[in-house]
Amino acid sequence: MPYIIEHFQIFKPQEKLDDLFAAVEEGSLFRVRQALDRKKLIYARNTEGQSILHVAILKNHQDIIRYLVKNYPRILDATDVVSF
Repeated sequence: MPYIIEHFQIFKPQEKLDDLFAAVEEGSLFRVRQALDRKKLIYARNTEGQSILHVAILKNHQDIIRYLVKNYPRILDATDVVSF
């Protein structure tokens, strides 16, 4: 499943984004931390317009949610395609 980064000219390789979203979906905090080697990746979206925080919430991965909110507080401002 392809993923995109909005609002940035620099794109990471697709494989890196796939790994990040797969780690979030599987609930692997270790892999999420490894994949987030650049802060810009927190702005990544999947094809449904969801951020990694949205996916973590939908999957109820509370350790990942806490990690993202603590280390990347701006992610709380992220909206998906149905948010206002």
